[in-house]
Amino acid sequence: MITNNHKITKNQSNQKVIAGLLPTDNNIELYGIMEDNIRKVYFIKNGKSLPFSCLPECFKKQLRIKYQSDLQAQLYLANYSVEYQLELYTYYLYGAIDNNPDFLDGKLQEVENFREQSDCISLSWATKKITIDGNVLEIREIKIIDFINNNQPDKLIAQNLSITQNYLDFLKRKLFDKCSVNTKVALVIKAKEQGVI
Repeated sequence: MITNNHKITKNQSNQKVIAGLLPTDNNIELYGIMEDNIRKVYFIKNGKSLPFSCLPECFKKQLRIKYQSDLQAQLYLANYSVEYQLELYTYYLYGAIDNNPDFLDGKLQEVENFREQSDCISLSWATKKITIDGNVLEIREIKIIDFINNNQPDKLIAQNLSITQNYLDFLKRKLFDKCSVNTKVALVIKAKEQGVI
């Protein structure tokens, strides 16, 4: 389906409809795209895709409250106009299209497991949480998942993290427990299913 020249597809892993995509769906799905090397946010509601500037003020207010609680994000985005700061903040926190509405019954939901790139600046923000099964991952745990996903051997992962291989083994066991998995393959599959990678 094409909406306002932006390609919208179903999530292939669970075949649920994207939030806001149906004409009767009053919930809102935010998503980010790059247009002419500029990060932009759009939203889907009642089957229509509109630019962030058209998002009603009652929704922007909720985003603004969240943004104002995050000093790290404010410092990073301080050089942009006030309106664009909020749009960029929204881009980094809610940039992925999925079937979980970002505004459900008018209320802003938890941030998404969206990263623009593996070392996304938003990972250092207080309001950005990457989770698996609702458990918040530390930045080092996200890096370990990324390294495992890229088929790096443990020796190289430990070297890249500047830790011993024994300490890496400890961190992996802790990460496996946190994610309720027993193998690297199971960890990668769960991380992909939940949008971490």
